[in-house]
Amino acid sequence: MRLRKSNLVLASLPLYHSFGYICIEATDTLNGLSTVYTSMKPKPREVLQAIAEEKVTTLHGTPTTFYDILRSPDFGKTDISSLENGTIGATTLHPAAIAEIIANLNLRDFMTGYGLTETSGACSFGDGKDFRGYELFDETYARILKENGSVAGPGEKGEIQLKGPTVFKEYLNDREKTTAVLDGEGWFRTGDLGTMNEDRKLIVSGRVSDLIIKGGVNISPAEIEPVLMEHPSILEAHVVGVGDDRLGEEVCAWIKLRADKGCSEEHVRDFAAKKLSRIKVPKYVIVTDEFPKTSLGKISKMKLREAFELMRKKD
Repeated sequence: MRLRKSNLVLASLPLYHSFGYICIEATDTLNGLSTVYTSMKPKPREVLQAIAEEKVTTLHGTPTTFYDILRSPDFGKTDISSLENGTIGATTLHPAAIAEIIANLNLRDFMTGYGLTETSGACSFGDGKDFRGYELFDETYARILKENGSVAGPGEKGEIQLKGPTVFKEYLNDREKTTAVLDGEGWFRTGDLGTMNEDRKLIVSGRVSDLIIKGGVNISPAEIEPVLMEHPSILEAHVVGVGDDRLGEEVCAWIKLRADKGCSEEHVRDFAAKKLSRIKVPKYVIVTDEFPKTSLGKISKMKLREAFELMRKKD
């Protein structure tokens, strides 16, 4: 997707986030494209009105941005026919959701982007209208590492690792955290799960790391699990992120109850809501007798995510 000087960009993303700053400020605005700024946290109505009134041609956003626009009561009542193209990123993407966005907004071009704050924003891109994987930016390299530490071949799943000039140098004043994700050769462990196809394009399928990214907010399961285990009926709790069309990921809690104790899903959520901020309260609560484990005897959160997706498909 190539933008022209005649394009008018809508800046509705927070500029303190790498997506908003790099994609809009450092790329579009500083290269001479006219930019319309919304308030810091615009409602869908404000976004739609800005597009209509200013004849915006280009919209960058997260899946949440586009999801909220399409489901706004004002959508269909506002003339947004000026829109020509856009970019979506910041999380794993569902093909059906991409197709819905393109069709309903009647976009001529739609680019997908993959990257992290540690890679200075997007480090790869894909064609949303004919997505076949993410193509890496020049001088950026990727490899897929399997659980046994070997480099995966085409189509084999593992953790995505990246290397290149946009990869960060270090976490400020935190050598331990830095060395946990960045090796001596400059390879960065993204915590994302994926594969690489024969054309050397990335397919992102989920997250290896425990961190949940919900609507752009980072949530650590370690903040939620101890709270759930304060409940007198809960013996053990493990929290994972699962796919969500609007927010990218939602919070899912797997719990094991104490013997002779009962507890409803709604009761668990009510209990959590009294102790956690609203965004961290599990949307899904699943009761189980056993948790899947790795060969080392650790709880496999990857398998918990996979089990949830199987349950969802059956429903």
